[in-house]
Amino acid sequence: MGTGRLVVDGRATALAKSGDVLLAVSEGHLAEDAVTVELGDVIVDPRLGRRSDDDITLFNSVGIGLQDLVTARLLVDAALASDIGTRVEMSA
Repeated sequence: MGTGRLVVDGRATALAKSGDVLLAVSEGHLAEDAVTVELGDVIVDPRLGRRSDDDITLFNSVGIGLQDLVTARLLVDAALASDIGTRVEMSA
């Protein structure tokens, strides 16, 4: 049987603002020191996520604006490179 791993977008934010994480910690289902893997860590080193097909990975996102901006920039750049989408002038 595989193991479960919690991945969060940001450890400090999850431990301060995520109701799901805070409830699990307060009820004793999760130790604060078990919240160690951040999404950025898994992106850099996928071995920190699932280690086998049986592993279960839970992702809890509180929402970090910088990650949203980076994702949006990547999508815009990809659309421009593929010459798809519609440009909208927003400076008026």
